[in-house]
Amino acid sequence: MGGVVMTESEIVKIANDVLDETDMGVAPINVVTIARYYGFSVYQANLGDDTSGLIMVDDKPLKNYNTNKLIMVHQNHSVGRKRFTVAHELGHYFLKGRPQKCFAHRDIAGKYNEEEKSANSFASALLMPENEIKSYIEKFQGMYGNDHPEFLIIKSIALNFNVSEDAAKVRLRKLGFVN
Repeated sequence: MGGVVMTESEIVKIANDVLDETDMGVAPINVVTIARYYGFSVYQANLGDDTSGLIMVDDKPLKNYNTNKLIMVHQNHSVGRKRFTVAHELGHYFLKGRPQKCFAHRDIAGKYNEEEKSANSFASALLMPENEIKSYIEKFQGMYGNDHPEFLIIKSIALNFNVSEDAAKVRLRKLGFVN
């Protein structure tokens, strides 16, 4: 990205291209399998109080790891949060055009510059593809009708897509399904 601000639709297209390339577009998306498909090793560690995850890509193997592509997530976070962090870190990689060298980390405090916002948008689109969301909502409404509190669809999407309720709410808001 290096200073270039991408539109939401450009980010979504890159996420969809990854899903197409890996043939992994059915929810819940197996984000670790996607990372491995592109040669990443995914590890969990105690990253301290202010880091959710990090990505490192180098042209030579990384010291102490038998890989040159590494994603690390905080071991104490929930499964949904870890999945979002892996997807977010992949966002840094794909939105920068799959560089030979890359380093980024996700702060828990979420210092939200454009690059972090874009990586979050990528993660959201990767873990909750629009066509999967639409299909799920159609089934949900078929079973429960259209008259239900928004929190029910948010909770249901979070459970079925294995993401946090916050992530589900942001994605559903972006797609126009909730206010």
